[in-house]
Amino acid sequence: MSYLYLDEADIISGGYEEALLENIGELLRLLPVRPKGVLIVVSCIDDLMGTDVDSLLDELREQQPDIAFSMGHMNPIQSDSKLPPAVNIQKTIYSFLTSQDMTEKTILLSGINVKIDEKSELYEVLGNAGFQLKHISDCKTYQAYQELAKSQLNLLLSPLGKMAAIDMTQRLKMPYFQFNFSFSIKEILENYKRLFDTLGIAKVDFSKQEKSLSHKIKQAREIVGQREIVIDDTATFRPFGLARFLYENGFNVKAICLDQLRKIDQEDCDWISDNTEIQLYLHSQFDAPLKRTEQAEMLAIGFEAGYYFTSNHLVEQQLDEGMFGFQGIEILLDKMIQASLNTSSLEIEIHRAGLVV
Repeated sequence: MSYLYLDEADIISGGYEEALLENIGELLRLLPVRPKGVLIVVSCIDDLMGTDVDSLLDELREQQPDIAFSMGHMNPIQSDSKLPPAVNIQKTIYSFLTSQDMTEKTILLSGINVKIDEKSELYEVLGNAGFQLKHISDCKTYQAYQELAKSQLNLLLSPLGKMAAIDMTQRLKMPYFQFNFSFSIKEILENYKRLFDTLGIAKVDFSKQEKSLSHKIKQAREIVGQREIVIDDTATFRPFGLARFLYENGFNVKAICLDQLRKIDQEDCDWISDNTEIQLYLHSQFDAPLKRTEQAEMLAIGFEAGYYFTSNHLVEQQLDEGMFGFQGIEILLDKMIQASLNTSSLEIEIHRAGLVV
């Protein structure tokens, strides 16, 4: 990875695009191995300057015809737009894929940066049906990456990847199936049924997984007890769904912290509002951690909940990473058990996770 710093003189003089072309050419000359593709990621200032992206990419492709080029944007200003940075990145990382013959009985797992645990029942049931699951992190070469385009189906596991999935359907003729992570057993079973109907797979009995999850819930409830629990929306896309799941299973959920309500969580938000006294805190209400003389004994699910409530029992989880289906819920319950049994330094954990407060 290389960085190009542009100062005010470059911007004012209008030599911004020329500087990009010149420096990309120089970088390619210096690299010991010629890359198959180059991804150019620009910051928010590019949106203010109005770069002609199509012309820039056309010129690069003309100068370097053996290399694929694509452009990505990292623009926090657009966080509330239809194309926030995380959505844009998902679309960009699959933009190098070219149309392939879909001859492989392969399913692409998209929308997530971190591969789900291969112990998930998803791998078992689809593997038994003869399907191979692939994630972009499995690709060690550019050719392996291109073979993702041979997938029979794009299994979309996060709302962040929907625009990328639509783009791949249009460009590669790859259909997608949206299967969001959920804390509702009913929803999980319904989504599996829809997926099996789409793939022509016979009905699968999930009683073993349901029994295992029931046992894990009981174990977690015994260890966590009535310790207060706070949840934030950096830990999961569905904080209200998680709060409802925990509340319905006898846990003591105190509060939910979030920046904004996601559409996917609206139904559970309404249920929480109508049926519980769980408190809601918006990030804008927090200028600093709540005043406490000592760290709280409550269980915080998510770094921001831990920070705001100064908890020393932290469940480290970011946007459902690594979790899916029944086994995904068990992963989170195991983390809750460990966090209840052990204390942690929030400052150290935030630093280790590479976060900025």
